[in-house]
Amino acid sequence: MMNTDQINCNMGNRDVTSKKRKVYDRKIKIALVWFDSKCATLGLGRALPAKTGRSAPLQSYDMSDTESYPSGSDDELNTSDFNLEYTDEEGPPAGTSGETTVTLLVDGVLIRVVKGNIAEETVDVIVNSTSTDLDLKKGTASRILLKASGDSLQTDCRQKYPNGITVGDVAITEAGNLPCDHVYHGSLVKWGTDNAAKVHTDFVTKCLEMASDDDLTSIAMPGLTTGFLAFPKDIAAKNACEEVRKFIESHQDTSLRDIRIVIYEKDRATLKAFSSEVKAWKDRIDKFVPVRDICSSTVGGMTVRVVVDKMEDQKVDVIVNSANKELKLDKGTLSNTLNRVAGPALQQSCSTLYPQGITPKGVAFTDAGNLSCKKVYHVCMCDFDRSNEDESSRVIIDLVCKCLEEMDSHGLTSISFPALGTRFRKYPSKLSAKAMFEAFEEFWSSRNTSSVTDVRIVIYGNDQHTVGKAFEKQTTGAISAVPCPQLSKHARGTKSFCLHVYEQSLRAPRYWSHFKSSKTVKKWKVSPPNGELHRLVPVSQEEKKAVESLIENTWETNKIGHGRDAVGLGGFTSLKVTNIQRLENIDLFEKYGNARATLFHKAGSIGVFDHLEAISGSKGAIKTANMTDQTLQRDTFPEVNEYYFFHGTKPDILESILKQGMDVRMSGDKAMFGQGMYFAESSTKADQYADPRGQRSQNEKTMLLARVCLGKICLVSQSAHTLKRPPCFVAGCNKDTCSHSDLERCDSVVGDGMWLFREMERVPFDIVDGLL
Repeated sequence: MMNTDQINCNMGNRDVTSKKRKVYDRKIKIALVWFDSKCATLGLGRALPAKTGRSAPLQSYDMSDTESYPSGSDDELNTSDFNLEYTDEEGPPAGTSGETTVTLLVDGVLIRVVKGNIAEETVDVIVNSTSTDLDLKKGTASRILLKASGDSLQTDCRQKYPNGITVGDVAITEAGNLPCDHVYHGSLVKWGTDNAAKVHTDFVTKCLEMASDDDLTSIAMPGLTTGFLAFPKDIAAKNACEEVRKFIESHQDTSLRDIRIVIYEKDRATLKAFSSEVKAWKDRIDKFVPVRDICSSTVGGMTVRVVVDKMEDQKVDVIVNSANKELKLDKGTLSNTLNRVAGPALQQSCSTLYPQGITPKGVAFTDAGNLSCKKVYHVCMCDFDRSNEDESSRVIIDLVCKCLEEMDSHGLTSISFPALGTRFRKYPSKLSAKAMFEAFEEFWSSRNTSSVTDVRIVIYGNDQHTVGKAFEKQTTGAISAVPCPQLSKHARGTKSFCLHVYEQSLRAPRYWSHFKSSKTVKKWKVSPPNGELHRLVPVSQEEKKAVESLIENTWETNKIGHGRDAVGLGGFTSLKVTNIQRLENIDLFEKYGNARATLFHKAGSIGVFDHLEAISGSKGAIKTANMTDQTLQRDTFPEVNEYYFFHGTKPDILESILKQGMDVRMSGDKAMFGQGMYFAESSTKADQYADPRGQRSQNEKTMLLARVCLGKICLVSQSAHTLKRPPCFVAGCNKDTCSHSDLERCDSVVGDGMWLFREMERVPFDIVDGLL
C-alpha cells in the first residue's frame, strides 16, 4: 500500500553534452495498504507544473456622568509607572479604541485598563450608566452612546422597558450601530446615599454574570461612578476591581475572557486610579507565587515536570518562547522578558536568521544570548478557534513535536516550554495540557530512543493556579487516558510492541495537513471535507529538502543508461527536483493502515521480521533506510520493514493512481518476479520507468516516493516470472501455491542477485480486496 508524495521533474537540454533530468518535487501522500508513497513527478528533461469575542486598545467616557467631562485634571497620569504590556504576542490588540495602560491575566481572563472612547470598543457587551427612565439624552455618556448607535438604541429601550428600571437593575438592549452586540444599561446612586457602594458593586457583578450566562466572551465598562455620582476615584476603582476578582474566583468556567475598563482619556485622575488598582492587584499576585514543582510524569524515556517558575531562570538546553510572526521580541510578555535578560544578541539572531519572520504555526531556532540555555526556539501560535478545537489542538501538537525533533537531531537533552496558548492566545488550560502531552506521546512513540530526557512545562504569571491545576490533572491521567504513552511500556522491536500497535485505532499520519490525525480515519470518511476523499497539498520546506536529499543520495550516475529499461537515457547525468506535493487520500490510507495492522499482528505472533541486511545472501541494508531524513521517518515502523521506495510511472496514468492507488490487476504478467507492484531503492532505477523506452522526451514525467511495508521478506537471486504471490517459508515447502496460512507466508519479494539494481515487489495475493 502507499501514501504518496509526487515529485515533478524536468530534464535539461538534450543538445549539449551535459544533459540533466530535473525532478519535480510534488509530495503526495497516498495511504494505500502496504506502502505510503510520496508521488514524485520526474522528468527526462521536462517540467510538470506545480499542482498543486474581539479586542482593541481601551478608551472610555464615564457614562455615569450627567455633566460635561473636565478638560483636564491636576492629578496627572504618568503611564511609565505602569506595565504597558500588550495583550497578545503580536502587539497591541485590535478592536480597542485607545491605549492600554495596564493588563492583568487571571485564570485565563484578561483584564485591561484602557484610555479611550467606550463607544468605539469592539466587544460583545458595552455597559452604560444612565437614569432610571432610560432617557439616553440625559448625561454625557449616554448621549455619546446614543449618537454612535443611532436612534434605534433609544427605541429599543422604550419598547423593552416602557416603565424604565429601578436602581441597580440591568436593562439589556440591542446595540444599533455600536461595535458590540448588546448594551447593558443600569442606574446607580450618588456617593453619600445609603447603600451607594453596594448598588455599585452589585451592578458590576450582575453585568458580569449575565454576560457569562449568555456565553459571551468580552465586556467593556466605564468607571461608572466617578463622574456625576461623585464616588472617590480610588474607592470606585477598588470596588469595581474587587467585584471582578470575586467573579473570576467563583466562576472558574466562565466564558468571559476579556474584561475592559474604559476611561475617557482626559479624565486623568480616574485613569490613574483604575490603572493603579489593577497594577497593585497584579503585584500582589506576583509577590505570592512561590517557585515550586506541581507534578511530574514519565513519557517514554522523558521525565515531564510541571513547575511554577520564571522562564528566564531556566537552566536547560532549550527555552521555548511564544513569539509573534515578525519575531519582534519587544512585544509580548514572555518575549520581552527573555529579550531583556538575553541582551541584544537574541533579537539580532532572530533578525539575521529570519529577516522575513516566520509563518503562523512555524518555529524559529536561534542562539540564546545571555540566557542560561544553549538555544531558544520561538514558536508562533495562532489564536484559539472555539469553532474548531481539534485544529487548535493540532497547532500545539505540531509545534511541540517540531521542537522536540529539532532537539533530538542535535543531541540536546533538556527543554522548558511555557503552557502554550494559555495566556493571550486564550486557549483553555485543559486543551493546552492535553495537546502538549499528546505531542510528547506522539514524539516518543515514533522512535526507539531519543536524546531528549528532561521536559519542563513552566507555569509563570498570575494565572498559575488554574493552568497548573489543568496540567496536574492531565499528568495524573496521562498514562491511562491516552494510548501513545503506553507504547513506552513495550520495547520497540518486540512482539508485545507490535501487538500493541495492532490494537490502536487508525488515524491519518500526524504530518498530514488536510485530513488531520485529530480524527479517526473512519470519521474522516463519514464526513470528508467538501465530500472529497483525496487532495494534493503543499509540503513544508523541511519535507521538500528531505525528499530532494533522498533522490540525490540514491542517484547512481554510473548506472545511467545501463540495462534494458534505460534505453535512451545515456546522455543524462542527474535529476533536479522542481516541485513537491503530498497526496492525502483518506480512503486509500484506510486500506494501507489496515494492511499494515495485519503485518503488526503477524509480527506479534511469529516474531519481528528480519531486516534485509540480516537475511543470508543479501548485499546489505536497504539504501533508503539509512539515507532517509528524520523528517520522512515519522510514523514509519522498521518492525514491519516499512521504508521509503521509488516508483516510476507514466504521466497518463497518474490521475488514476492518485484516486485509485496502484491496482496490481493492471500490471503486466511478464515481470521478473511475476505480476505485482515493483519498487526501487534507487531514484535512478525508478526514473527509467518515467516514460516509454522508445519515446524519451522533454515532457513532464512522474515518480512516486512510497512508504512501503515489506513485512516478511523473501530474498531471491534469480528471476521467478511465474510467481503468483510470495512463497511460504515453511521448511521443505517454499511454494507460492501451497495451502499454508498467511502467518507462514512471506509478504514481499526482493531481487538481490547479479542485476544492476535490487528491486522490491509485492504480488497480487498481498493486494486483494482493493488493497493496493
